[in-house]
Amino acid sequence: MHATVQAEALSPTLLTDLVRAGVEEAVDLRALERVRARAERERQRVVAKAERLR
Repeated sequence: MHATVQAEALSPTLLTDLVRAGVEEAVDLRALERVRARAERERQRVVAKAERLR
């Protein structure tokens, strides 16, 4: 059984911890890091190409 409470009744720290735990449970953090790394590499390539157009 799940209990319900109003978010305002929780301390900010506890609320943050609960949300973080839920997100980490639902998201593959290693896959997310791979996507972020790929996005950064692509961003760097686009910036380099844009600088050559100047």
